[in-house]
Amino acid sequence: MTDVIEPGAGNQLPPPPELLQHPQVPDRSPIPPPPKPKLINKKMGPLGVLVVLILLAAVIGVLFLFHQTSIEHGLKSQVISFGYNQKDRRFYAGTSLGHVCRYNGGWIWLTWTDVGIPGVDSRSLCLTYNPSDSKLYAGNTNGHVYSLSGKTWSDQGTPGSQNGIPSLTYNSSDSKLYAISDSHVYRYDGHMTWTGAGGPTEATCLVFNLKDSKLYSGSADGHVYCYDSPGWSDRGGHGSSISCLAFDAKDSKLYAGCEDSHVYRYDGAKRWTDTGGLNDKQIAALVYNPSDSKLYARCFLHVYRYDGANWSDSGCPDRARCLAYNPSDSKLYAGSVFDFFILSGNSWRSKAYDTTNNQW
Repeated sequence: MTDVIEPGAGNQLPPPPELLQHPQVPDRSPIPPPPKPKLINKKMGPLGVLVVLILLAAVIGVLFLFHQTSIEHGLKSQVISFGYNQKDRRFYAGTSLGHVCRYNGGWIWLTWTDVGIPGVDSRSLCLTYNPSDSKLYAGNTNGHVYSLSGKTWSDQGTPGSQNGIPSLTYNSSDSKLYAISDSHVYRYDGHMTWTGAGGPTEATCLVFNLKDSKLYSGSADGHVYCYDSPGWSDRGGHGSSISCLAFDAKDSKLYAGCEDSHVYRYDGAKRWTDTGGLNDKQIAALVYNPSDSKLYARCFLHVYRYDGANWSDSGCPDRARCLAYNPSDSKLYAGSVFDFFILSGNSWRSKAYDTTNNQW
């Protein structure tokens, strides 16, 4: 006979089995950190590690060489003038096609930026910075002077006629910009106004002498003239037409390059000392290089180096059109007919100009 369980206070049904189980206790043990990435698989062994290092060194070497050989890329034409802009601390180059390009520091395809053409159908023979208005100025073949603001060139008038501006420099003694036009010296008074500054009637070049804070002009009569406002004084010479002047910060001396291929040093009291002939044609440019404390002369065929006692060929392998020191990278630059050179140590590094595609 089957027992019947009737409901009542003492006769409760048993709870379901799941309620009799103990509740789950969460695992509070610390979570182990993720495994560190393995840069090199241990299974590679010493040979594998060596292969990886060699490949890495090869990649770095290729990138470095690519960067070095592309440092001058972007000019697209021959360089005829250089100038340094103190405001943006950049180096600028005037080209034979009339464009002026800004040097950006050697980042491959961004090395040079075209900042436009000053004027129409003209080229920039000289570039100089004017601290008075913090702008770069260009003296052009059309006889005009232009100032740069951003990428916009503004015409600042014509000092003389339209025969070209061979020299342009800033005189910090009176905070004025000076230019040579038609073999005369002119002072810029602002607002497209140029005033004749007197001085030599056969002026060829200008330079500001840091030693005595005065402006000097070379002349075709072979003499050098000093501007001591309001007049000029003759500092003597050697008879041969003076094509360029430079101030050597090492010995605080003024140097004059002449058409007779000689460089003369000014020793005061109208006394000039011949530092030697360079066995070349006319000396077209003189530049002092603070990096090695030496004076450089650009001639028709070569660039020469002066150590204070003797001149020697610096090894620049082509005819340089212009020569200038770039304070942004502390190197000497030379632009020539079909090459562009940078002096690195005692050797010149070049990048050939592609005459077929008309580009660097």
